Amino acid sequence: MIILFKCLTRLFSFDFYLKTAYHNSFKQKYMCGRYTLTYEEVAELEEFLHTAEADGLSEKQAGKSFANYNAAPSHNMPAAYVNEEQKRVLTPMHWGFMGWQPKPGTKPFLPINTRDDSIAKKPMWKKAFSNNRCIVPASGFYEWAGKKGSKTPHYIYPTRDKFLGFAGIFSDMAPEDSEAEMSYSIITTSPNKVMENIHDRMPVILHPSEFDDWLNPENRDPGYLLDFLRPYPDDALAEHIVSKAVGNVRNNHEGLIQKKKKKNSSPDFRTFINQHFCELIMIDVQLRNLINGCPAIFW
Repeated sequence: MIILFKCLTRLFSFDFYLKTAYHNSFKQKYMCGRYTLTYEEVAELEEFLHTAEADGLSEKQAGKSFANYNAAPSHNMPAAYVNEEQKRVLTPMHWGFMGWQPKPGTKPFLPINTRDDSIAKKPMWKKAFSNNRCIVPASGFYEWAGKKGSKTPHYIYPTRDKFLGFAGIFSDMAPEDSEAEMSYSIITTSPNKVMENIHDRMPVILHPSEFDDWLNPENRDPGYLLDFLRPYPDDALAEHIVSKAVGNVRNNHEGLIQKKKKKNSSPDFRTFINQHFCELIMIDVQLRNLINGCPAIFW
């Protein structure tokens, strides 16, 4: 009886309902789990995002030549938002949205993506979508194509600008073991033509002209905000296949974004014949002449 009571309590608990519902969709539509961010000076980011100041960035992030070629969930990465003083600030946030405080002794639920078709409907996202929007700067992002067990990583990057601005939502909470005080999730939408052969989702990428309206705290109408969540123009992105080394989060170097070189495979028999046809004809003629000239040697 006690076991049955515990099972029913867990089944009808709010935490369990949200986690189960999200995990089911997460397994099916998970994407944008790695991205890159590189810059020579933080002033480049501030100019791109039109931020008034940088607050709480690490020494590396605030210094020169910052590079993260394999930003992954749980990393603290720069994001822009409007604070209580109505200033647009660049600050580090924990990648993995913390929607509520977990029960003592349990791990927090930290989704890294939010679907555009559920952000204005589900309780977990609605408040943040209305009040806590942010922009996550990136130099590019990775996505895997293919079947499970044989997936190929692609690197997607901008063709017009140095940076991309992902549309995101943030929370005023972060895990206890994180150095950041806030956390964020990247919003995803349907793919453009560059992405459709790689994955059925892509991150929402805002045009710089949309930054002001997206971050404006007075814009709370869901219908108006949903209009921002659309695929990025096809000609504004390019992609190429990269090394599978990016799958290991411990790898973090410039080589990860380089186009993977095709291996030099040995030519098949037909290719060999086509490439050396004339040489083979000459060898055949010489052998025939040799046989005709010295038949006793061969018979």
